[in-house]
Amino acid sequence: MMILTFLLLGFGIYYIMTNKDGQNIKFNNHKNPEEILRERYANGEIDDETFRTMKEVLKR
Repeated sequence: MMILTFLLLGFGIYYIMTNKDGQNIKFNNHKNPEEILRERYANGEIDDETFRTMKEVLKR
């Protein structure tokens, strides 16, 4: 009975940690600020001037 409890608990933890596609959920984002800035620029969230200004600030 105890083994069944541990199996169910393990399955529950596995189920919670994976999404519908079976990929692990990322709890810790390892992107540095410059990568995030590039992504925002590529997605059109910020314009050229803002991108350049923010990039210069990050280099300091």
